[in-house]
Amino acid sequence: MKIERKDKIIYISFDSRYQVTSTFMRLQEFNESPSKKIRGKYFTLEQFMDEYAFMTGDFTYCSDWSGFNVPGKVYQKFIKMFSLDLLDKEKKMIALVEKVIKHGEDDFYLIGTFEDEDIIHEEAHAYFSLSPAYRKTMRKLVKNYKRKNEVAKWIRDMGYDKSVVVDVIQAYLATSDRETLSEYDFKKSWYIPKVFSNYFNEFKERYEA
Repeated sequence: MKIERKDKIIYISFDSRYQVTSTFMRLQEFNESPSKKIRGKYFTLEQFMDEYAFMTGDFTYCSDWSGFNVPGKVYQKFIKMFSLDLLDKEKKMIALVEKVIKHGEDDFYLIGTFEDEDIIHEEAHAYFSLSPAYRKTMRKLVKNYKRKNEVAKWIRDMGYDKSVVVDVIQAYLATSDRETLSEYDFKKSWYIPKVFSNYFNEFKERYEA
């Protein structure tokens, strides 16, 4: 597990899919699980495993997901609510994060990955959370996207909560191509306007300047 902070974005890299998923699992689902029993609530690992299996038919979390993103405000709420029941993996990650933030700081964004190719997708989520200008532009682009309703349903079917659908749409359309997304049943007839990736790349260049 390695950590690097660039401005307000904190990058945590792992050696395997299992390591990143098992470490971020509860934090990520506390943030945006589609289950009302999980999102924003305290829950044990066993409770989450049972709920995930109930929703999907089996517990396949560690093979279903690979990249993670969590706002600093959610991170701070999580460590307070789960302080007496943190897993060893969570404790190690929190110890690293605490070294690169000020005590109680919440104006940052966590990204967890094990493959470099996942980083830009997670950065799109970070920009959406951290930048009002980026968020406003992407919301407008999604609103004008002719396939937004079909793509929104596709995203909900993948297991995302409705509260993050617009954010997830912009992240996929800004950082992926149809060939890549077709592996996840993204229909070939759903075109991806270049305006999403163009704006993302322009913003990223300005952000990192």
